[in-house]
Order: sequence, then C-alpha cells, then structure tokens
Amino acid sequence: AEANRHLTEALIVELGIAVFSQHHFTNGFSQDGVYVKRTKLDVCKEIGAFVLLEDAIGNAELVADGGIPVLMPTHPWNKNFEHSLVTKFSDWDEIPGLILQAHRPQ
Repeated sequence: AEANRHLTEALIVELGIAVFSQHHFTNGFSQDGVYVKRTKLDVCKEIGAFVLLEDAIGNAELVADGGIPVLMPTHPWNKNFEHSLVTKFSDWDEIPGLILQAHRPQ
C-alpha cells in the first residue's frame, strides 16, 4: 500500500495536478493487513470535507448518504446515477463554481 501511495503521488505531480495541500488514502486495495481500509465517507468526516469529487457510484452514494455533497464527472458508467446531493458536470472548468456553491451554507 505504501508503494501505491508513492506511485499515486508521483502521478499527481507528473500530470501537473499537484495543487493539493494534502492527500488522504483509503487503502482500499491494501491486502497485507498492515494498512487499515477506510471508506471515503470516513475520510471525509475525519478531515471535515464539505464536498467530494468522485466518479464511482458506490463511493458517491455512500458519501452523499452521509450528508456530504458530491461533484461527479459524467462518464458512461455513472451517467444514469442520481442522488439529491450529487451534482454532475461535464466540463472540468465548472469545478471552482461548483465547489463554491457546495461550500455555501444552506
């Protein structure tokens, strides 16, 4: 799992998206028993997240059911998924405005 963490962080830098101050890992693919697997909802609650960017239906549904809004890029595998706390988008340029909208007190 630690090797996967380093590979992921290297890919973030390589893709030029190293704009985040922190990275949080769920250890979802950990098989050695050393790293505790956590759900994305657990991580969101732990760090006080007010929105999650997610394309996987299962993660999006879990987090939205937990009361945290989700921004979901539309892909073939999730195009029919709907949830009252999930906002779909098709253009990455929409993200800043959607984050500001999600962060506003209701």
